[in-house]
Amino acid sequence: CTTICCDDQELIKLLNKLEKNFFNLKQAKSSPEFNNIYIIDSRNISYNDINLLKKFRVSYNGKFYNRKKKIIDSITNICEHLKYQQIPRHRHILVEKSLKFICQVFVFINDFNFFKKKRIIGYFNFFNRLQYQKYKFTALFSNENFAEMITLIKKVLYQDHYFNYVKKVDLKKSFKSLSVNITYIINHLKFYTDYLNEYEKIYMKYI
Repeated sequence: CTTICCDDQELIKLLNKLEKNFFNLKQAKSSPEFNNIYIIDSRNISYNDINLLKKFRVSYNGKFYNRKKKIIDSITNICEHLKYQQIPRHRHILVEKSLKFICQVFVFINDFNFFKKKRIIGYFNFFNRLQYQKYKFTALFSNENFAEMITLIKKVLYQDHYFNYVKKVDLKKSFKSLSVNITYIINHLKFYTDYLNEYEKIYMKYI
């Protein structure tokens, strides 16, 4: 096969693999190990622990939510540029589907509710979903699959005979931002899992 056709096939193969893994990951949410429910009296949480929880939340926001926003913004920009490219329809669909899948994954990770207030003032139900959140990160970013996907998307686009190189500069900026931010999460996976462990330890003290 030609180089670009081989890249097409590699991207399709990787996308199918990641979609299957993603489906299994979503199904795991209903597993008993991720659905333990505890009742916590928030009035018992110490002032120091409240400050620690706030500190963890701010740190997590800075290292994940901001990265997530940059990733989704980059993908939005790339998809916008694709409208002006004259590449074959099947290739356009493949690239766009791959990019939108990455967005879907980050929206899924962003779903991070793990407690619900009870009607009794001061009490809330604590769902042990922090373990599931940690499982999400480990399942998705313990390898280089998403970084490889971005590389394949770029190769498929840039090698296409009909690709408009006049617009390549803008696309390169967006791809660089996308690659840098996803690679950062992969390389700093331990930060996210350690954060979730520490966060959980504080809550579990008050079970």
